[in-house]
Parts: sequence; structure tokens; C-alpha cells
Amino acid sequence: MSALAAVLDLSGDADGPARVRAMTRAMHYAAPDGEQHWTDGGMALGHCAMHATAEAREARLPLMTPDGRLALVMDGYIANYDEVVRQVRERGATLRDRSDAELVLQAWALTGEQCLDLFDGEFALAVADRQAGRLHLARDHMGLRPLFYSFDGRRLVAASHIGGVLAGLDRHPAPNPGFLAEVMTFEFVTPGETVWSGIERVKPAHLVTIGPEGLSERRYWSVPDEPQIRYRDDGEYVEHYRAVLTESVRRAARTDALLAVECSGGLDSSAVFAVADELQRAGRLPAPDIAGVTLAPPAQSAADELRYARAVASYLDRELTECPLYLPDIAEVLEQAANSGNLAPYPNAFMLQEMGRTMAAKGCRAIMNGQGGDQFLDGNSLYYHEAFAAGELGRIPGFLKADWREFGPRTALAMLLRGALANVVPGSLLRARDRLGWSNKAIAERVAQYDWLSPELQRLLRDRIAASQPQARYVDRYKQIKVSHPLIGHLLDTLAEQNARNGLEARSPMMSRAFIEFFGRTPERIRRQGRSTRLVHRRAMTGKLPQVVLERTDKAGFSLAFEQYLDMAEERLSRPLSEACRQLCVKEEIALLAGKCRDPQIDAVHNWVVWGALSGLDLNRRMKPAKMMDG
Repeated sequence: MSALAAVLDLSGDADGPARVRAMTRAMHYAAPDGEQHWTDGGMALGHCAMHATAEAREARLPLMTPDGRLALVMDGYIANYDEVVRQVRERGATLRDRSDAELVLQAWALTGEQCLDLFDGEFALAVADRQAGRLHLARDHMGLRPLFYSFDGRRLVAASHIGGVLAGLDRHPAPNPGFLAEVMTFEFVTPGETVWSGIERVKPAHLVTIGPEGLSERRYWSVPDEPQIRYRDDGEYVEHYRAVLTESVRRAARTDALLAVECSGGLDSSAVFAVADELQRAGRLPAPDIAGVTLAPPAQSAADELRYARAVASYLDRELTECPLYLPDIAEVLEQAANSGNLAPYPNAFMLQEMGRTMAAKGCRAIMNGQGGDQFLDGNSLYYHEAFAAGELGRIPGFLKADWREFGPRTALAMLLRGALANVVPGSLLRARDRLGWSNKAIAERVAQYDWLSPELQRLLRDRIAASQPQARYVDRYKQIKVSHPLIGHLLDTLAEQNARNGLEARSPMMSRAFIEFFGRTPERIRRQGRSTRLVHRRAMTGKLPQVVLERTDKAGFSLAFEQYLDMAEERLSRPLSEACRQLCVKEEIALLAGKCRDPQIDAVHNWVVWGALSGLDLNRRMKPAKMMDG
């Protein structure tokens, strides 16, 4: 994937060119096709090019409008490219080339920031408006391409990766203790923050504008949260879903190189592989060909899905490249984190690196995955609530019969009662019920279990959890959570930088805007009833995947990727603490943390927590003690 850099200096300093060049140098790994820069007074833009499409090769970014008013840098692509081309041409625009960047620039010139409403795709962009003296930063609906910034009221520094932002600052910022508290407990509750004080991430589906008036932020898109698509025949949902999935895969497949496609053997990536194969055989895939790739974990482990992946490849008559998990020494992982200026990726993320490197060596520039299936296909038992709300009372006996059989009478009747009450009890009472777990006492008890945190970090975490208390009922915010949970953004940003370092960009058709909007506009019953999940997906893929995959109800578990490091983590957590680290944790308790993962007599401590604590302490060991609690 490419990377961008941007500087806006409101103080009159003229060092923007030097800053932006330092920033692109820090992200050199994202520039196999070169670096370019543009400057104008207090504005400077930089671009690290990695071309994954023929269209991208036609433009040299930064790109300017013919009148010189706007300049743009961008990472990513527009999925609904043909649709947007048609719309901008109908409004009188003349496109100078076929690049996605030119399309975005012309759309912005026509309608300003409102053009963001037009785009489906995966992108991060910066638009410099010379006339207004403003810089605009925006990300796609899901935040699939990263973008970070720092603004001190005088100067904005923005880049695709945190290391790029750090390279553009006068001094290294202090760690952000509140965010570290979230990382070290796996309690992600605050959107937009990073591990460094003063460095923010542009949130998904958000536009950030910086100019003489200061900084403003607005959300330009939200997932629909009310079922608006209603068919009498459930078969129509299946046909509609199949069309959405097929088109999302087709749009995400655009590349002029061999397209890598992950196929783990699970329902999601296997479906993406099958649809891509079908499109290629029909001559409708906008890529020369596809190459399947999968992980090859240790045989008989909980992570071993090879028999399913091989069944899919055999069913499609496709070759499948099998790659071992990449699980290097912990020192190598932490050294890479230091080079990135960020936290270490979780093991189940960096274990994918061998797969990425292998496909890049085959000439691939893009790798398509099934990410998003867990979020948008598993469904929720809100089907009772939705049936009552829509007046579809005739469906309720069927739901009750199935749930009675699966869960027993007590649970089934409780589900029915909750669904009914959600529509007759005043919303204020239901919100109060939903917030029972957010009382001061409940939050204090929740945080007290993290006895390895210092008292100061425990206080910060309590305050953050209290501040994140939901203002809406769960039934009203369930679909929004699927898109905007802070953990999702943290993980996506980590994977994006890892892919860039491996010479690839990820494509996620099951996270496309069209796919998510289908999820938002359709009832839960088409996805889940009782313990049966992905209902519409399974029906849509019938005949396209082997039955052994269609009938899967289990999932691979990658705890082995974490367990590989428990001994090394225990040794590192037991080391003497620096003064800065003592501000983070209690020495005696942090030394015992890794061991708690192994002891069945102790309340389970999740592997993710151990890794977060290890990564947070390692990052803070690099800092001078006095800087820990700054900001």
C-alpha cells in the first residue's frame, strides 16, 4: 500500500518541505514506486507510491487541479469507480487520466467535502486548499487505510503511519498513559487515540479540517441501524446478498498483477476465494488471475484448518500455497515495533507475515481476505425485538420453537420477553437497565481485577470506562458498535502497516460500504436464529463451496501464537522496572501476569492482556522517565 504525508504550518515557518521529506523517508518501505513531494508556502504534501492497479500508474501524486487551487495525496482505491466516474462526468468534470486520485480530486473540486458521500472503497486522503489555507484529512467508512495526525494549534503533521508523524515533529511526544492502560488490560474504550500523547488517528468515516479557524471534525457516514429492506420470501434476501457479495469481491479485485486471495478454510475467506474464482472464469474479474494462499499451522492444533482449505481448493480446482506461521523470537518483534514507533503487533497478526511475503515474491501487489465476516454475518438474537417492532408477529412462534429446541424453555422464553419489552417499556428504563454495569461501583470492581496496573493507571482506566458509558440502548447501538469499536481501528491500523512493509495492500470486500449497508438494512433473522449463524451466507454459497465447509460451526483458535511467547513474556515481565515503567504497573503483580495464563486455579487472564502489558512496558522502556506522564 502507498503512504501519504502532509504538513500545514499556520505560523509562517518555511520548513514544511524538510519535514515532509523526513516523513516520507520514515515510510520508505511504502514507496517501491518512488516518492514525490509538493509544497506551497506553509503547506507541504508527500506521497510514497506503491502501485497496485494500472490506473494508479497513470498519475504522479501529489496531484493538483488545473487551476492550482487544490492539491491531493491519497492511499487506496475507489471501489465504485465506474459509478463515480459517471457522476462526475455528468456534472461536467474532465478526467485527465484514469487514476483513483484524479477521480477523487475532480469530485472534490466539484462538490467539496460532500464528495465523500459518493465513495465506497478503501482510502485515506489529504486535500490542501491553497485558497482557503485549509488542509482536509479523511478516511473511508471503516478506516481500512490508516491516517494519523498531530496538531498543536500552530502546526499540523499527518501521515499514514505513526512513524511518519513522529519524523515530522520537533520533539518526540510522551506516551499516552490512558491509552496504555487500555492496551495493558485489553479494555479498548476510547476512539481516536494512539499510544503517543498528542498523536490522534483520523476516525473511520470522519473528515478532519485544519485551517486558520482551528480544527474541526465531522462524521460523514454511519451504518444504517434500522432494517429497511424487507422481502416476503427469504430467498430474495439470499439473491440480494449473493449479488452484494459478488459485486464487493469484483470491486475489491482490481489490480494489474496476480491477485492473492486468502483461503483459511473458514466460511468467509473461502467464499471470497470461490466468488473470485467464479468471476475469473466468467471473464469478469479485473485482475489477470488469482492465487490462493493459506496458513499451515502445526498439524492437529486448534489453528489447523488445512483440511477445509484444501477441500475448497480441490472443489474449485485451484492451487493453494501453504505458508507456515511466522513466529520469530520476541526480540525481533519488539525491535520492529521500535522501528515503527508503535506498539508491537499481536502474535495472531504478525504470524501472517510469511504468507504476505510469499505472495509478494510471486508478484502480487494486493491480497484479498475475508475480514468482516465475523462482524457482519454472525448476527444477533435481536430478531424477536425486530419482529415485534415491524409487526411481524407471525414469525415469533417459529423463532420460539427453534430456540426452545436449542436452548430450552427458560432461555427461549427469556429471549422472547426481552424482545417484547424492548418495544413496550419506555426507552429511559431500558437505557437505565443497560447501564447497570456502568455504575461507579461496577466500574471500580471491573478495574480492580487489573491489580498489575499502578494506582494512577487504574484511576485513568476507571475515568475512561465511565466516560464511555453508552447513551443509547444496546438494541439501538448494536450495529454501530460493529463498525466503530476502538479495538477494530487499532487492529486494522496495525495490519495495514504490516502489509505495507511486506509490499502488499489488503483488500476486504466483506468490509465494503455496500456490504456493511446490506448488514445494516436487513433483519437479524436472516443471519442468526438460535445458535445457527451466517444463515443467508450459507444459503448463498450453497453449490459454490464444498458441503464440509458450508456446514462448519467451529472456528480455528490461534492461542498457540500467544502461547509460543509465554515463557519469553514471563522472563521480560520479571525484569527490573525502569522508573518510567514503575509509573505503569506494580512490580510484584506484573511479574506474575504471564503465569496466570497457565494456572487453571486462577481466574483466567487472557493472552491478549499479557501481550498488551508486555508491549506497553517495552514501549515505555524506550522513553526517558520524566516524559511518561507528560500531557
